[in-house]
Amino acid sequence: MRAVAVTTAFLLAASSAAAQPPPRDQFEADSLTIAGEIVSIDLTAPMSKIRVRDAATGKTWIVEGATSNTLVRGGALTAESKGLLTVVGFQSKDRVCAPDCRLRMREITFPDGRRVFLGAAGPA
Repeated sequence: MRAVAVTTAFLLAASSAAAQPPPRDQFEADSLTIAGEIVSIDLTAPMSKIRVRDAATGKTWIVEGATSNTLVRGGALTAESKGLLTVVGFQSKDRVCAPDCRLRMREITFPDGRRVFLGAAGPA
């Protein structure tokens, strides 16, 4: 009975690992800069999502990145934050922008010049 339980646990772990590709496989290696206005902020676990409307193209980007604790405790953002910001990050490899484009954030720059580094130097 114990062998069955161990085998089942191993198979479940292996199948869940295969179901979700690692971040390196999801995002481009070259960085991209988006400047625009915050549409909405979702500060839920495991990672925050900020929707930003690009001022140049009018496209809405879902910017994924740091955990909510990193943003809130670091003083970068709150759920009520509004206004302009510039985000540097990595676009999703599928480049599908329907309904929104996706970007993994690396850093945010606010209009007052504050810069907050939020992620890895690469897309992983």
